[in-house]
Amino acid sequence: MKNLTTQSAADVLSSLPTPAIDKTYGALLIATYLGLIVYGLSLYQLYRYFQLYPTDTRLIKTIVLVLVALDTFHILCCVVGCYWHLVTNYFNPSSLDDNHWSIQLLPPTGVVIILICQAFYARRVYLLESRYRWVVSIAAVSMISLLGFCTASTVESFLAPNVVAFRKKNWLFAAMYGSATATDVVLTSSLVLALWRSRTGLKRVNTSLGFLFTVILPGNLIFNSVASLSVKVYVVSMLST
Repeated sequence: MKNLTTQSAADVLSSLPTPAIDKTYGALLIATYLGLIVYGLSLYQLYRYFQLYPTDTRLIKTIVLVLVALDTFHILCCVVGCYWHLVTNYFNPSSLDDNHWSIQLLPPTGVVIILICQAFYARRVYLLESRYRWVVSIAAVSMISLLGFCTASTVESFLAPNVVAFRKKNWLFAAMYGSATATDVVLTSSLVLALWRSRTGLKRVNTSLGFLFTVILPGNLIFNSVASLSVKVYVVSMLST
């Protein structure tokens, strides 16, 4: 009787229309695994930071703590999203197209982390020489655009009844990640140029990976998964500076 019940349940599941897993939550699950590894590295860097730099200003220490707290919330959203879709709703394949707060909060949380890191490096560029201050103005415009596109995409994701309905707004993600990449290119180029001109032997220059989204893949979560992992790189890059 038990075998018949199990077989019946398997037949029912196989007959249900199931969205593709490999390019959606499968990609997010892999990104979560890798993100947890990088998150562990950032926690170690946090520990080393307070050991090596106890005399830093309260403002810098607060920024570091806020950054790690946001990173913790970000990785928790990844874990909760994977668990809710793949474990809690294991026998409900149609839920894969349902919105969940954990997935919806991933982009805004990641963007706040990115903006904190980019503002930190923008300040560095601003303090280098007066000739680089116009670069900071360009970066500021790009950062404001990033915040605007992120706000719009977050609102649209909560208004959309399901993931399928939100796919028409994928261009917001493309614009958002494009703005982040533009800011990275501008700030990193300025730091590299300043290093080349001064030749002071600076040990480290942040060359954040940024968001490599010249091609957005609509209808899946691959781009979101890569973005989630890139956020961890931002945190590690800033803490290692």
